[in-house]
Amino acid sequence: MRFSEWEHRYREIIERFGFSPTREEVSADWLARALSPQGSYPGRRAGRSDLRDLLDGRDIFVIGRGRGGFPPTLREGRRGDQVVVACDGATTPCLARGLVPDLVVTDLDGRLPDEVRANRLGSLLMVHAHGDNLPVLRKWLDRFPGPVVGSCSARPRGPLLNFGGFTDGDRAVLLAESLGARSATLVRFDLAHPAEGSGPAGRLKREKLRVAEEVLREVEARGRLPVRRYPEVRSPPRSLVSGKPSVGRQDHLRNREPPRRASPRARPRRGARIRGR
Repeated sequence: MRFSEWEHRYREIIERFGFSPTREEVSADWLARALSPQGSYPGRRAGRSDLRDLLDGRDIFVIGRGRGGFPPTLREGRRGDQVVVACDGATTPCLARGLVPDLVVTDLDGRLPDEVRANRLGSLLMVHAHGDNLPVLRKWLDRFPGPVVGSCSARPRGPLLNFGGFTDGDRAVLLAESLGARSATLVRFDLAHPAEGSGPAGRLKREKLRVAEEVLREVEARGRLPVRRYPEVRSPPRSLVSGKPSVGRQDHLRNREPPRRASPRARPRRGARIRGR
């Protein structure tokens, strides 16, 4: 998918969640500079051709961080044309089972030492810039020793790519569709019960996962990439996969224009991590 085809959805998402376009642009600009040939990133810079070589004509297993097991063939080790794509925090359970992902699609919201380890063991990292994660990009990008390709939510620039998508999961599926994968199987995806729980972070994450489900259904409707779900993906009811988010303004703690008044003593409630998409 070209950004011109995705841009109207991106604008809808910006409006729907009240994200700051300025922060999206600033984050993308920083990552583009860091990954440019003259940039600060010390590791190997990968690109579109590396992704196509990995995905074209292959059966892609997109691993989420929900509950559930792995397909038996993956537990036994990858065979033939199978490619494992871990979505950010799913890198940790993959490594725990001795499974080094071929690709990690991440906005750096997972357990980052495990993502560094996977990169060192050979995983290609697709690091994503959006308006929420510039501080973590600045802190962690140079720690990755292996190949890295950059992507962004805003219009792509420089070495950055944008095949569409909102969360790591649907972004991975659109990547597979765009670069000629034979099929995509979603593993350990639970789009109705996010790990963030029932607090503000959980409510916001559920709204984001509803957008992801909308995107996945569009991929299925186009029919270019067969999408399977292992063993069964629990998704939000169809009646809920549309419309404005029901979360209140107080739940959007990041990626908004700075509030008029903020207390320096304020502390986020424990467990209320809502940074990642």
